[in-house]
Amino acid sequence: ENSYKVDPSVYDLLNALIITYPDQAKPYSIKGDFLMKDEKNEEALQSYRKALEFDQGQYPIWNQVMLMEYEAGKFQDLFTDSKKCLEYFPAIATVYLLNGIAAVQIKEYQQAIDVLTVGKDFSSGDNVLSSEIYAQLGEAYFGLKKKDDAVTAYNLAVEKNKTNTLIKNNFAFRLAQCN
Repeated sequence: ENSYKVDPSVYDLLNALIITYPDQAKPYSIKGDFLMKDEKNEEALQSYRKALEFDQGQYPIWNQVMLMEYEAGKFQDLFTDSKKCLEYFPAIATVYLLNGIAAVQIKEYQQAIDVLTVGKDFSSGDNVLSSEIYAQLGEAYFGLKKKDDAVTAYNLAVEKNKTNTLIKNNFAFRLAQCN
């Protein structure tokens, strides 16, 4: 597990596991883990998605899929998958944030506002996460040209995490665009 490179023969074993247990999530998720370690991210994402076809009740697999989609800029996929994940895990604030980010990126601003408004209630104990949710709310409101609501949301984002310079910079940038 700690080796830097994945031995190619591992894939033969993983494929044998998949052949033996073709309708179980675990072999696909394990293969995804090894593919990620081997920096084969697109193949890893496909393997994790295959795992979800057989078991959608495993949040770590959903989380991996959503983070990989986010990192790859696959916002339409992230929007769809995070919405599906919310059906299984409706109390995880991070999923609301990822769905909101995706909605903002694909310009579904009202949907972003709707989901982030619910998600902020689940992030109440985590100021960093709460700050990110409010920042995305600000982005969505700016997208709808609702400057007052956007400023309120961004002010809350900054208040919740005063050290986040990225949020402050984004807020300043949006304000400058309005003038």
